[in-house]
Amino acid sequence: YSNIGVFDFSLGRPPSINSGPDFNMNCATASISITGHEGFIGGKALTYQWYYSAPGDTNWTMVPDNIIYDNVTSSTLNILNTFAVINYQYYCQVKENDHLCFTASNAVKFKLPTTTWTSSGWTHSGPTSNTMTTLDYAYNTVIDGSFNACNLVINTGVILDVGDATYIQVGKNVLNNGVIELRTKGAFVQNGIGGMAGNFTNNGITRVRKSTA
Repeated sequence: YSNIGVFDFSLGRPPSINSGPDFNMNCATASISITGHEGFIGGKALTYQWYYSAPGDTNWTMVPDNIIYDNVTSSTLNILNTFAVINYQYYCQVKENDHLCFTASNAVKFKLPTTTWTSSGWTHSGPTSNTMTTLDYAYNTVIDGSFNACNLVINTGVILDVGDATYIQVGKNVLNNGVIELRTKGAFVQNGIGGMAGNFTNNGITRVRKSTA
């Protein structure tokens, strides 16, 4: 035991991050992956812990394992509801098992492709099945066209009129703060079955106007 107290801990190496964080996403779900490397080869296995910061937050919060997140202590964090975490930031701490020595990744912000309908038209290109779509001005599918969207938000005071022989198809979630008018031969479709179904949040008015011959 003659060398007790003379070991130089400054020679210890924390884990390193080889790549990431990298996003992989679709309309409903997403994942963030990172690749780490042991600081001491043959030492304890790497462990991971993801953190998030919501818009407006000044601190970071440990990502919980719940209905929104899965695999929160692995190299790949799964996000099960993209609609709930738009503009959230994420980073990962990589460490060797229970050691307090860790390496933090860069932070990344989660964004979906977005477009907004205004009095001047779409702010970006028209919506697609992977687009977060917002209606901020009256929209009539007979005049303005049918469309597909990943998530759809209808702002307060806005009327969405789905006319005959036209459609709106939403892949995941709908938040209606305005008015939806569905005509006799129009179609408003929200995809998904069971756990893959989105939410329809109706804070406004939804009317189905059907006429018979």
